[in-house]
Amino acid sequence: MSDGKLTGDEPLADGMRVFVRLRRDCTVTDADRLLATACRIYREQNPDATDADAAAFVTGAADPLCTVLEAAGRE
Repeated sequence: MSDGKLTGDEPLADGMRVFVRLRRDCTVTDADRLLATACRIYREQNPDATDADAAAFVTGAADPLCTVLEAAGRE
């Protein structure tokens, strides 16, 4: 922001892509199922990936949630 402009201060135009971030608080009720679903989605999106590649990619809490939300079109 050193140029003094605000992000998102551009004039609105037809066809413009805008991004909205929403916070969602979730409770994980079946961690194994969430991880398995995220791994399956990762392998679908990366056909050359192995099961080990998918498992290495979807670790922690954020990776599986982001993988599932992105696949659902809700980045």
